Amino acid sequence: MPDPIPVHGTGPCGTMVGTAFVVSDGGSSWLVTNVHLISGQDNTPPVHSYMANGLIHVLGTPVNIPIYEADTPRFTVVINATDNTLVDVLSVKLKQSEAAQLSAYGAFAFESIAPVAIGDTVAMSGFPGMKTEPTSPSILSAEIIETSDLNFKMSKPSAKGYSGGPVTRGGSLVGVATGDVGYSGALSNGLAASLHALKEHLFL
Repeated sequence: MPDPIPVHGTGPCGTMVGTAFVVSDGGSSWLVTNVHLISGQDNTPPVHSYMANGLIHVLGTPVNIPIYEADTPRFTVVINATDNTLVDVLSVKLKQSEAAQLSAYGAFAFESIAPVAIGDTVAMSGFPGMKTEPTSPSILSAEIIETSDLNFKMSKPSAKGYSGGPVTRGGSLVGVATGDVGYSGALSNGLAASLHALKEHLFL
């Protein structure tokens, strides 16, 4: 199983801690994480200023992945038509040199992306409690209790640091951890975006 990647996302609102991972189709590779790690927003409008000069830094390494090349976006996002905000997932198509720098973490096969159903047991991987230095990854198991077109809800809350991490079911990649229901100190259910619903838009 590929490993989650400890990252800092830096954007217009500062730096946030979280998790990322790599997806590969055998020819191309993408780094996947949350939009909010760059924008600093719970609900990000589809406006480039919220992502300006965005950078993903892999903690404990010299690796920095800029999400723009000059003024051209390298990242792909999906707009949620129901509220005209960005689904909280972005992918960055990696250069060969960047993919090589991240090769030690492994990569999820594009073909492993699968849908979920209520009652499925899934596992979130990430780095809860991490700050400025990388820590060992944690795994949190939960059941799917609710699904929608683009997201699903889990039976347990996650924690700061899981954001952007992979959600798996056995050998399948099913989602990206995006946050929780509730507020700090009273979180109730982890949330994730469905990669099965988003894959044809994110991995171009």
